[in-house]
Amino acid sequence: MSCANNIAEGYARNSAAQLRSAFNVAIGSAAEVQNLLYQALDEGLCSAEQFAAVYDLSASVQKMSKAFIVVDERRRGARD
Repeated sequence: MSCANNIAEGYARNSAAQLRSAFNVAIGSAAEVQNLLYQALDEGLCSAEQFAAVYDLSASVQKMSKAFIVVDERRRGARD
């Protein structure tokens, strides 16, 4: 949820720089989720299957956020 909230906040600020920054924060939030998943797995609070499913989703968020940043930087570079 934090990832989506960060992106929504950046979008609402109506600034390309703020949106890119929000995607960077979302990448960090996904890393926090991954860290919490390792803790949950170690404590027996989730199964290996649950861990893998949620970890894969968080990795997808990171990948999509990084792709947005790259595309945005290329698009901005083409205008400069």
